[in-house]
Amino acid sequence: MLVGTSSSLFLMPVFWFVIGVLFLGLELINRRMVYFLPGCVAALSIALLIGLHPMLSTFLPQPPSSAGAALLFWVGLSCGCSTLFALLRPRIRRRGRRRRQRQLFSS
Repeated sequence: MLVGTSSSLFLMPVFWFVIGVLFLGLELINRRMVYFLPGCVAALSIALLIGLHPMLSTFLPQPPSSAGAALLFWVGLSCGCSTLFALLRPRIRRRGRRRRQRQLFSS
């Protein structure tokens, strides 16, 4: 009974939206480290994919058809976003440091 309920829960866009908002709240609590942002981006993208697929089925890729596929897609997308954010973070930090240095010298 519980297994059937949980598997159908993973295929609902509301569930992924709630997970995305929850991870976004956790990210806002701890802003220095990017731990929860990839999970948030992945969950919100799955929610959009599942929610918009009936309306735009010709333009969007096929959403996950089972609970295991949805979880695997979420983990894979989270790892991909985490890698992307890890690559972009040093560039953003350097740009912020340069901006702060310019502000110090211009004052």
